[in-house]
Amino acid sequence: RAVDGAAAVAFVDGVWRAKRLAGNGAVPVTPTSQPWHLMPAATVLDRLGSTRDGLADREAKRRQRTSTGRQAVGTSLGSAFLAELANPLTPVLAVGAAVSAAGGSPADAALVAAVVGVSALIGSVQQVVTDRALASLLGRSAVRATVVRDGGEHDVTADELVLGDVVRLGAGDVVPADCRLLGAEGLEADESSVTGESLPVAKDPAPVVAAELADRTSMLYEGTTIAAGTALAVVVATGDATEVGRSMAAARRNVPTTGVEARLAELTRKTLAVALGAAALVTGAGLLRGVPLRESMGAAVNLAVASVPEGLPFLVNAAQLAAARRLAEHGALVRNPRTIEALGRVDVLCFDKTGTLTEGSLSVSRIDNGRRGARRGALEDALRRVFAAAVRATPAADDPVDLAHQTDRAVLEGARRVRVGPTTGARGWTLVEALPFEPSRGYHATAGRMGKRLVLSVKGAPEVVLPRCDLDPPALRLLEERVRRL
Repeated sequence: RAVDGAAAVAFVDGVWRAKRLAGNGAVPVTPTSQPWHLMPAATVLDRLGSTRDGLADREAKRRQRTSTGRQAVGTSLGSAFLAELANPLTPVLAVGAAVSAAGGSPADAALVAAVVGVSALIGSVQQVVTDRALASLLGRSAVRATVVRDGGEHDVTADELVLGDVVRLGAGDVVPADCRLLGAEGLEADESSVTGESLPVAKDPAPVVAAELADRTSMLYEGTTIAAGTALAVVVATGDATEVGRSMAAARRNVPTTGVEARLAELTRKTLAVALGAAALVTGAGLLRGVPLRESMGAAVNLAVASVPEGLPFLVNAAQLAAARRLAEHGALVRNPRTIEALGRVDVLCFDKTGTLTEGSLSVSRIDNGRRGARRGALEDALRRVFAAAVRATPAADDPVDLAHQTDRAVLEGARRVRVGPTTGARGWTLVEALPFEPSRGYHATAGRMGKRLVLSVKGAPEVVLPRCDLDPPALRLLEERVRRL
């Protein structure tokens, strides 16, 4: 932390070059462990074996064949079947079936195995069908990206991207992978899905020394959205290697034990001890009465197997699958029916960072002219003129959704709902020239003609706009106080 950014970049880059020159004896560095935000763009491209013109198509296909970062959504029937067998009663039932077969009761052993197998098969089929439906949904809503390959631009899905791919992004685009910026123009990103920060974050390709994700302004992260501007970036991580992917992988590895599984484990511990004790007593009593050992052992095994409720896992699966079907009728797909029970016990759900949970869209709720204000639906003429000035300082669009910046969308959509337009209070107004919004500028301004007069309309951050207004100090202080209270 004591060194400046340039020194840190030079030092780290020197370490990487030393490792690369060391040959096979060097410790390999995984893509997720490399501080791409700290490296100059040229060094990032060099490390990834890419250029600003992107990869060659042949090289991209080769990397895709050898890539292991993507996590498949679908589940095979075999793996799902083995997962369903992983309940506490299965080992006990398996041992009981084996002992029954060895003791001369193959019919009992076959019955136990059939019940366990059918129960696991039904559960695994449900999971495979659900996974395929989920994969179909994800396929239809797959994130697409504009990738630069062989010097040309191509439209691909996020799953087709590989390390070193160069992508172009614009306002409204979803970032398809973790990327290091190569170039940016007026770029802002909505990172609420990753950092919880509800406001757009200005981005810049310059290297930055930062420990926290939210402070790495030279990076774009998978799942975030471009709020404004354009970007040229190189892919540095995909799939489970991304920041979001690693979090999801950690969640998959740490699946909590549900109440039913805990109760089955407890039941297993109790019934196993009772079953073994009863079997031992039956065997001992038989031997004391002179019954042959084979017959005594057979009776003991039958008693032990009978004391284990082999039908219970089947009933548990049936109940969970029935709940999954009921949820499916309401449009909810359940990949693992065991999670339904855990969700059913929840009374209160607490979240941090509201920007991650809300729709992520802005709306106009109140109009204020510095002296008085009102809700959007109860505007008098003076406040309607204020709203009209904001509309004039907003890019024109047939549909507010087409606008790149969320503030512009909110103003245009809110104005249309209360029938306020650019000519409200300014009859005959026509646009002459516009100065679009940029993060570095902090405002959007338009000059329009109204008769023989030119009218300047400005919409922007109060701390940027107010100092530029021709106001006396008392009026300026009054407006600044009003802004602070609002």
